[in-house]
Amino acid sequence: MQPLTLETLRAFLLEEGRGEALCLAPNPAWDEGEEHYFCTPLGAKIIGSAGVDGIHFCLAPGRETVYAVSPMNGEGERVHPVARNLKDFVRLLLACGSTAAIEQAWQWDKETFIRFVEEDQPGAEGRAALEALARAFSLGRMEDPYDYMAKAREGFSESDLTYPAEEGPEETEPAQADAPFPRAYGQGAQYPPACAPIPFRWGGEEGRVVGYGVVDGWFVADVAIRRSPDTVRQMLAAQSRDGLEVSVCLQPASGCPKEQRGAEAGYYPGFPRSDGEWKSLLRVGQAVLHYGLDASRCWEIQRAGFRWQEGCSGPVTLTVTHDPYWIEAARFTVSGPGQAFTLPHPGGGELRLTVTEFAPMMLEEGCLPSAAPRCLWRMGYTLSPDPGKGKVRLRDISPDDRYPGDGPTAVIVRGIGAGHTAVSARHFDLPGEVTWSCQFQRQDPEKAEIPLPVLFNEE
Repeated sequence: MQPLTLETLRAFLLEEGRGEALCLAPNPAWDEGEEHYFCTPLGAKIIGSAGVDGIHFCLAPGRETVYAVSPMNGEGERVHPVARNLKDFVRLLLACGSTAAIEQAWQWDKETFIRFVEEDQPGAEGRAALEALARAFSLGRMEDPYDYMAKAREGFSESDLTYPAEEGPEETEPAQADAPFPRAYGQGAQYPPACAPIPFRWGGEEGRVVGYGVVDGWFVADVAIRRSPDTVRQMLAAQSRDGLEVSVCLQPASGCPKEQRGAEAGYYPGFPRSDGEWKSLLRVGQAVLHYGLDASRCWEIQRAGFRWQEGCSGPVTLTVTHDPYWIEAARFTVSGPGQAFTLPHPGGGELRLTVTEFAPMMLEEGCLPSAAPRCLWRMGYTLSPDPGKGKVRLRDISPDDRYPGDGPTAVIVRGIGAGHTAVSARHFDLPGEVTWSCQFQRQDPEKAEIPLPVLFNEE
């Protein structure tokens, strides 16, 4: 057991990707100089990020309370207390499986919250992280997380905290270096100067640079990419954006940007399925209307920006690329140790996978709901020749008798070359074998480079 502090919790989350598995990923660069959103309490220490929409969890100065901060929410809905202290926050994590339910609980009734938690149980990486979290700090899960968080929110108002924009007296010349990244959508959005659309093709669809220029010390560019209804329908049905994620970055002709940031959101009219999605559609729709885009079409709006610093000048190049994603290369079925399989190698040729261990494993009490299954297979294996870190992963293909809400199970990798470990989906009764999907990381080569005909300088 180790003492639970912000530092020890961050260190725990950084090991083996536990933060990503729990939607609470820390950044090693955070601390005294950590950057804040406009709605992050002034001087807050950030525990970790959910990895979507800027959502993060933090401690405010002089307080033990843990707050959830959601920059994409409307005014008065961006900051919510979720736990009275770090210990209770960890117990909430153990009860909910990740931060997803914790961040959204304020807008749900209890029945909706319970249903979400039951259907959003973590995969193998998350389950392993929860088990290790309970063991590392000798804590059990919160017994009634919904009622606990409801009481934690009682009497709270966002005005109880101070935010970066409220710090000290107004300056005659605001320091551009300290300006928050301009809000891209919804209330308080800041837009760069609109430009004559600069068209490009992307994935067979229409793309446009719709605006760029200086906003509060940031050079910002907004890009709109049109999506067909069939593409959106396929993405929503698969609950995956594999092959569709887009990265946009900016680079001045000379000098190194002091800091780079980005934001993205989808505008999919005709597809919202909940009140929250309708609200999101309306927020992003403001940007669609601002830039004169056809509001009957589906769009994704991407924003990229960087802070100015001395030495940055010249035309800015905007680059659009695909994010990497995973594709299946082969399937194989394991029933015991000693089996060996010949698989494709991500670099070409063949890869030899040898099973060194195939043993049942039982998750500990306290890290999952009492009715959840706890049995799974643990598989140790070696790969030869070594494909390199992050080049190959395994996923249980989710057998028919898996627990409802359990998604496909990702590999947990501990070490490269000498040995790896994967765990299966959870079961009440273990099957005699597990079929794995062997997957390689892929990045589509499509790329667009667009010069923006403007000089970026101090003025």
